[in-house]
Amino acid sequence: MLAGCAAHDPPPAAGGRPSPSATPTSGLAAALIPAPPGMRLAYGPEYGAYGSLQATQRGLAALRQAKLDRPQCAMSGQLDATVPEIGKAPAAVVAFVSDKLSITQALVALPPGKAALPPPVAKECRSYHATIGDAQVRYTTEQVRAPRLGAESRAFVTTTSGGGRRLQIGAGMVRHRNVVMTILLVGSTIKPADLRRNIADAYERLAKVVK
Repeated sequence: MLAGCAAHDPPPAAGGRPSPSATPTSGLAAALIPAPPGMRLAYGPEYGAYGSLQATQRGLAALRQAKLDRPQCAMSGQLDATVPEIGKAPAAVVAFVSDKLSITQALVALPPGKAALPPPVAKECRSYHATIGDAQVRYTTEQVRAPRLGAESRAFVTTTSGGGRRLQIGAGMVRHRNVVMTILLVGSTIKPADLRRNIADAYERLAKVVK
């Protein structure tokens, strides 16, 4: 879970480019959400092999820099880009930001017959600590009701606190055919209703584009 939740500083500047190591997937790029009202583009759109995307690499780098009291929780509840069939899968990502919120969407087209959401956040991983530099950060995760969309759907909210900073990360995942969609909302407070609305809006576009 850390790779998806530790690197939640403001996204990099706009201008992400296609990964040179993978063929662009026009369907996934077209299925990405446009800028929500009041938000501006912060990153992307970027597309290519999931494991080679700059956004993915930033998450993995954050993971390597952190020391967890429960190391098995690092990837709990999220797609693991170090698994070859996931890391090589075509993907697209985009991020938007406002003064109070960031929204990141990722679409990953997994191989036929291999598409599935990762297991829910393990019970022992719903609360743990990480040492990131000189800061001690606590991660507490609560599963919340997800909208019933696609073949599978899931949602949870993680609260991070430490180093004088507190953030909440709302994560939603939906599988549509062989595409796994992830939505991350990061801000001081993430309401489950707002998370569900963003999941539903993003899925509506995905389902129209990817038939």
